[in-house]
Amino acid sequence: MSGRSVKAELPAQETEPARRRPKASDSERSLKHLRKEGDLPPAELLEDDAGQLAWDIEGMAEIIQETLSDFDIPVEIVNIETGPTITQFGVQPLYVERAGQRRKVRVSRIAAVADDLALALAAPAIRIEAPVPGQPFVGIEVPNPEKSMVGMKGILEGKQMARQGGRLPLALGRDTSGTPVVTDLARAPHLLIAGATGSGKSACINGVIVSLLMYHGPETLRFIMVDPKLVELPGYNSIPHMIGKVITDLEDVHGALTWLLLQMDDRYVMFRENRVRDIESYNRLARRRKKLEALPHIVLIVDELADLMMTAPEEIEKQLVRLAQMARATGIHLVLATQRPSTDVVTGLIKANFPSRIAFAVTSQVDSRVIMDSPGAEKLLGQGDMLLMRPDKAKVERVQGSYVTDSEIKRVVEWWTERGRLENPNGPAVRVAPWIGLLDRLDDEEELLAEAIDAIRGEKTISARFVQQELKIGYPRAARLVSLLESKGLIRAEAGGDQRRTVLLKTGPEPGGEDEAFEEA
Repeated sequence: MSGRSVKAELPAQETEPARRRPKASDSERSLKHLRKEGDLPPAELLEDDAGQLAWDIEGMAEIIQETLSDFDIPVEIVNIETGPTITQFGVQPLYVERAGQRRKVRVSRIAAVADDLALALAAPAIRIEAPVPGQPFVGIEVPNPEKSMVGMKGILEGKQMARQGGRLPLALGRDTSGTPVVTDLARAPHLLIAGATGSGKSACINGVIVSLLMYHGPETLRFIMVDPKLVELPGYNSIPHMIGKVITDLEDVHGALTWLLLQMDDRYVMFRENRVRDIESYNRLARRRKKLEALPHIVLIVDELADLMMTAPEEIEKQLVRLAQMARATGIHLVLATQRPSTDVVTGLIKANFPSRIAFAVTSQVDSRVIMDSPGAEKLLGQGDMLLMRPDKAKVERVQGSYVTDSEIKRVVEWWTERGRLENPNGPAVRVAPWIGLLDRLDDEEELLAEAIDAIRGEKTISARFVQQELKIGYPRAARLVSLLESKGLIRAEAGGDQRRTVLLKTGPEPGGEDEAFEEA
């Protein structure tokens, strides 16, 4: 599985690095265990990797060298890395003599003969990485005769997961050398997945969900899932992490996104009141102060973005972009997938706020440019073969995605379902989606806000108790109305933390009445 030298020696790497003090970035990236091992699903619920198949790698290397030589491109193969889907041959350009001058072969000449190499190797498609980032050679990626399935168990048990898993670990797959590829969704902080039908999108989404379920209980992680296709995600309805059920009716999506935006705003208010900047700082404070309750991360998973964008494109895009721009610090993360990577679905605003992207096989170079801003995805082999873009890496990585079988998903879901019964012996709470009827309530709140503006006009100072008595409503709604009035600049908090607010509204109604005052606010 690891790279080995052929015909030339590369600088040897230390197998056991010298002991050093961990940097701050190391501690931030290392896997965070938020539950004891006995309270999390065991790795035995997942299946072992299938293992690597053997084939004639040296013979393939000779064909590459001879084919390039036929085009007057002398090279030396200095490195071979075998992965589950492809084998990468590292070729180092040599020198040619022309008109008595000795010049090195240009990298662009190697990239120009990609189709001729594919013909000589009898390969469906090859991808040339010129050059390999951080290495002094060009990478020629040739498909293996047979793919090896990448299981999740080996990645979860590897060193990369312990070092780079972070707060929300994702076991994405293995790279061209067979090394596990792990990322932290909290640092991503959102993920955009695109590819043609059957390329591995839904399998990737299941891998993301199962990876998170292996490390988080419902007290630290909650899911909102949207599945217009009706068949991919409803199997997760019974896990205790779900907020409501999997959304299959697109009319409910607008309410769910509105509820998420309100959650984001409420969390920012809590952070401001407790003088913290993000969810990690708030949860550390909550562990020290018993009166505060720790906040879980919320992950929104959408299996088909195109269906959402067809229903109400402007409204949905505006909500998704606002969440992507502001929700990271509050612990809300988005995972969006689509099989139609066109500019009307993956808009410029959405792309700008999703620095982490995964591209599976697509039908054209245009689709590849829409997703990754570069060609390459049209040469992928399908069935989990993907390109990964990360904000902390300069170039995209080629990865074979981890595959979680239906039986593995069923075992993990059943484990959490049973665990939910044990932790809640009185029976599960009725999980009604909090966004049901939310839009109607918000309309009522707008009417109450107009009444509150009329009630406070002429007053010098007011309090939540005053609004409660004037409008004949409960104290929580009155307190929320006061917060809304303050956010609109109609009242101002008194110095010294007093509960009363100074009214900034003019005494007499202006032409246009309350509605005009409301609009100006």
